[in-house]
Amino acid sequence: MEKKPTLPTSSRGLAKRLGVVLAVVVGAVLTGGAAAQALPGGAFYSVGGPQYVMNGSIRAGEMYGEYYGYRDHPTYGSGMEWQTWYRQPNSDNENGAYVWTQSYYNGTNCYTTSFSTPGVNCTGQWITSATLESPRRKSSSYTGYFFFWYLNASGTSHREGSKICSDVSWATDPCAGFVYRGSDY
Repeated sequence: MEKKPTLPTSSRGLAKRLGVVLAVVVGAVLTGGAAAQALPGGAFYSVGGPQYVMNGSIRAGEMYGEYYGYRDHPTYGSGMEWQTWYRQPNSDNENGAYVWTQSYYNGTNCYTTSFSTPGVNCTGQWITSATLESPRRKSSSYTGYFFFWYLNASGTSHREGSKICSDVSWATDPCAGFVYRGSDY
């Protein structure tokens, strides 16, 4: 699988990051008004309580992150950003950790609240827009990896799913379960 470059974590503002963030164009771009409208978002897990994956008795990878969205931005269009920070916390593990992220859209309004897990009011099926993997890392320091997807004009709801995995040679990679966040647009 092709490895994607990591992005610097020094730029904290959404507008600054979007200038250098890895952009994956998925479907048609919605464009529109002069002012960007924030879509619901929020954090999942935290540095103090990250999601983790075990490889045997070793904690082989950890991640936490945030999900943001905006509509009708005059420069970037409409989209969702999935920010993840991940690491391999134990140096005695020979395998690197990585994040696997998927983007989905749905033609039905799926969220009973403005931001929820993982869309509870769907009558239609989630359609996968894209799947990406971060680079494998063997560092015990958290590194940031940011994904950005344009909203699909065929949908009305969007969600991201992400999980932390350990890269294991000659075996199936152990992964934690997907963490989903999303909203209607």
